[in-house]
Amino acid sequence: ARSFWEQVLRLIFAALRWAAGAGTLGLIIAHLASLTVTAAGSARLLSRYYGLDLLFPTGGDKASRRARFMAGGSVLPANIIGRLSGDAPPVVINFWIPGAAGAVAAGLYGIARKLSSIPQLVRMAFSYVMGPLASAQARHDRGEIQHLFAFATRLSVMLVLPLGTALLLSGDLLLKLFAPGAEVAWPMLAALTIARVIEAVCGPANAVQRVIGHLKWPVLNSLVGLVAASIITVVLLPTLHATGVAIGVGTGLVLTASLSYYQLTHSDGLNAFVPPFARIALVSVAGSVLVAIMAVVGGLFLPDIVQGVINLAMLALAWWICLRFGLTEADRKAISRDRKKAPKNS
Repeated sequence: ARSFWEQVLRLIFAALRWAAGAGTLGLIIAHLASLTVTAAGSARLLSRYYGLDLLFPTGGDKASRRARFMAGGSVLPANIIGRLSGDAPPVVINFWIPGAAGAVAAGLYGIARKLSSIPQLVRMAFSYVMGPLASAQARHDRGEIQHLFAFATRLSVMLVLPLGTALLLSGDLLLKLFAPGAEVAWPMLAALTIARVIEAVCGPANAVQRVIGHLKWPVLNSLVGLVAASIITVVLLPTLHATGVAIGVGTGLVLTASLSYYQLTHSDGLNAFVPPFARIALVSVAGSVLVAIMAVVGGLFLPDIVQGVINLAMLALAWWICLRFGLTEADRKAISRDRKKAPKNS
């Protein structure tokens, strides 16, 4: 909800600044204003359930203070590296390619990155949910984390495979909405989207790691991903230019997520790919194939607007098929109103 309202406020503030005649500065002001309002609202919501005075403790034992420092210290570097993966590539592209061509390439990369972040919303949603749930279960029944982790991963796969397919096949249509000729950024969009889909398939492994005590691993994984992305970017940038940067960044994202999943599997015995994962995976692939067939066939003779509407409708149909035939009865009950807890045996 916080991310949703932040974006809504950003659009409202940006529209108001545009109507007032502000240009780029208006976008910056809208961005800061939306963050300020959202932060204030979040603080008010937190005060309902937590004592905000605990943010400034006057006492506490040494072990408690050290634990808080270590927890925050493990999150901050990983978040900084994540921001570098998102914000540094346009700067690198603009620096490498001289003149106006560099600015154009950096802008196209920025568009591709924004579109490819749509599948990331699925992963973020389940990461936000899994964090506090896993933290609570870690204090009582660590075995329950397995069921929560597997359940969240199944839902991620159900949503992200058809979504990623629709985004790949509708990418040129979406890019055209930004500017004429922007469809040349499709290779960048494809590389980043595939990486985001694989990242989501790994489930909320990174979020689980942070709350069950593995504080060093998220930092290490992010560093490994950053190094891998940097090496691949240096190798591919001279020949593939901005597309090479996208491949490098995508490789770093996949490597970071894969390492998190591998570590959880081998250290804590958590495995998301247990029955009934195969069922939801097969049905999700079938739904994705349906989306792909309709997009390819329709793209041969239908206008762009009509094809875009059809692709959106096929995506909705694919999700319905996944919900109806991919999820087990226990999974469907778990996401219905009468049950709030993921099933133990599904």
